[in-house]
Amino acid sequence: MADSFKPPESARRAAKFALELRRKWGRGGTAVGVARARDLSGGKNVSRSTVARMSSFARHLAQKESNPPDGGPSAQRIAIGLWGGRSGISWAKSVMERLKKKGK
Repeated sequence: MADSFKPPESARRAAKFALELRRKWGRGGTAVGVARARDLSGGKNVSRSTVARMSSFARHLAQKESNPPDGGPSAQRIAIGLWGGRSGISWAKSVMERLKKKGK
């Protein structure tokens, strides 16, 4: 795949863990987020457009997180994990910055 990128192992682990949390708690993320987590946890390379979407997910990191009454993780925390967690989002932002410098 032209312009495909291998996410770091930390993003793979975060996505796998988020899938487990989603199964256990029944919340967090969308069908697109679940598909992304399956790709990431499976070690698949991601396209430039996916990296761009991952980097834009950083906007969710600044939002205040709610605490569910059942003591489990918030839907927001799970959703962020599905996209590779903080590590995956940081990685995606750095890839996009490098591409921007190269003029791509």
